[in-house]
Amino acid sequence: TLPLEAGEYTKRFAIRIGGFRKPNPTGEERTYTVFASGGTLYVRGTQAGDRITVYTTAGQLVASGIAEGDEWTMLLPLQTGYIVRVNNTAQKVLNR
Repeated sequence: TLPLEAGEYTKRFAIRIGGFRKPNPTGEERTYTVFASGGTLYVRGTQAGDRITVYTTAGQLVASGIAEGDEWTMLLPLQTGYIVRVNNTAQKVLNR
């Protein structure tokens, strides 16, 4: 238990259950383009340091990595669906 008093919101301290979204230096919401083509997964719109994780639709980890620029790619081992997570944003993608 933590007693809190009413006061001014200064953005200096926050408690949030469920994690924090990675801030964008410009303050804008970031979007990513995620798609598969020719057996390769493409993630566009990343910035250096973004964490990418790829899971099967059953939740098994396939791969993880750190973006070094504005695009991250990897070969996909199976022709199936995947869940791609970039920082705290997840998207589904099909590899056909």
